[in-house]
Amino acid sequence: MKKAKITLVIGGANSGKTGFSLKLLNEHSKKFYLATGQAFDDEMKLKIKKHKEERLGMDITTIEEPLTLKNVWKEIDKDSVVLLDCLTMWGTNVFYSGKNIKEEAQIHFEKDDMNFKELIVVTNEIGMGGINLNKEGRKANALLGLLNQFMGDLCDEAWVVLCGIPRRWKP
Repeated sequence: MKKAKITLVIGGANSGKTGFSLKLLNEHSKKFYLATGQAFDDEMKLKIKKHKEERLGMDITTIEEPLTLKNVWKEIDKDSVVLLDCLTMWGTNVFYSGKNIKEEAQIHFEKDDMNFKELIVVTNEIGMGGINLNKEGRKANALLGLLNQFMGDLCDEAWVVLCGIPRRWKP
């Protein structure tokens, strides 16, 4: 059985990654939006609300899952495309759950489990910003950087979005 194509979309915060990814997703008829964010504070509640508004009228099925992505893959049929928004938030959720990000990535992004058409993965480029002032934040950023490298190696195609301008990075 053919496995999912993985498309990575990376850029800084508020760079236009999600908007571009929604355009890619909207080219398909069977669409799923996999949200990994959790509304722990007012800022995240606003961000989630904004993302929901971006999807209005797009005929997209939304699945909210902060950690266990592997279970979601089983729910998606072969003709579907999934937009995962976002890998950075998923990695952060894994980090704060006390699990090993590398091990969890290998478990949850096993291509043999993805029997659908395509997975579009949105992630933040966290390495171009400033240095985090606390030790825990620096550790999380280092692990998220490694997670992005893992996905960069795994993906079939990659895009970088800067200032709302997408550019193909891979192949």
